[in-house]
Amino acid sequence: MDTSKITMTVMAVDDNPANLKLIGALLEDKVQHVELCDSGHQAVDRAKQMQFDLILMDIQMPDMDGIRACELIHQLPHQQQTPVIAVTAHAMAGQKEKLLSAGMNDYLAKPIEEEKLHNLLLRYKPGANVAARLMAPEPAEFIFNPNATLDWQLALRQAAGKPDLARDMLQMLIDFLPEVRNKIEEQLVGENPTVWSIWSISYTGAAAIAAYRG
Repeated sequence: MDTSKITMTVMAVDDNPANLKLIGALLEDKVQHVELCDSGHQAVDRAKQMQFDLILMDIQMPDMDGIRACELIHQLPHQQQTPVIAVTAHAMAGQKEKLLSAGMNDYLAKPIEEEKLHNLLLRYKPGANVAARLMAPEPAEFIFNPNATLDWQLALRQAAGKPDLARDMLQMLIDFLPEVRNKIEEQLVGENPTVWSIWSISYTGAAAIAAYRG
């Protein structure tokens, strides 16, 4: 067991494989036990089986969003006090109040910054000062620029200085684009704006994590 890591068990939930890979890599460097889930349903099932010290929950996911997953997890007797952090790239009016009422404890904005993640883990590790757990301000909305270019130095910083991870993130974004395009086209034909919005947010969040700059 690596004693340099924080002694805590953290679950991260995100339906976007690039987002999940990044947060998983960052967590593996910082805490002793990490569980990764790619859907709200899987997160609820995993929460039934394990006790977590902290849960990082993507908000915009198809089928079961992060708010509903948080509500169901907190209904489990052994998870009622487990802090759940909203991970979002898309700020909406009134979202903070909605997340608080659903039992969320804090925000972590995408793209995830290593230093902010580390500070959050220190605030929520077992035995930390509960009074210091003040909810962060609502994250600024990420505005996607279609003329943006890749900022490699920013990509490296967001990948904790790991070139292999930064390249993987970029490749996963490229691989993810056809799926996002197909899903958006399907929903436009079906006139389902809610699902269209979810896939649009997923795309812009992935682009932000891959470090595209305008």
